[in-house]
Amino acid sequence: MDSKQSSWKGSLLLLLVLNLLLCKNVAASPACAGGAANCRLSLQDLFTRAVALSDNIYKVAEDTFRGFQKTYATGREFISRAINSCHTSTIPTPADKDQALNTEHITSLITE
Repeated sequence: MDSKQSSWKGSLLLLLVLNLLLCKNVAASPACAGGAANCRLSLQDLFTRAVALSDNIYKVAEDTFRGFQKTYATGREFISRAINSCHTSTIPTPADKDQALNTEHITSLITE
């Protein structure tokens, strides 16, 4: 088995494991008891469910990030190195709104 095929299989296995981890402890629950076809929820109930779902997604994302940091980025200043080694880090950003709205230099680059 060559390294390209092995790498592909490893990537597929990683994707499968990550998918299983994301689906752990997930169960679908009907919005209405009994599954009535004409079930209506109040706006307040919809917002309450949206807030609860958002909170759950936040907790899962936070746990995933902490697990990543613990496993791969411990003591290595991973995030700061990633930010500093970004290919766009040397491009200056505008300091204020006027500089951001000044597009003359961009148009001159495009037309030349």
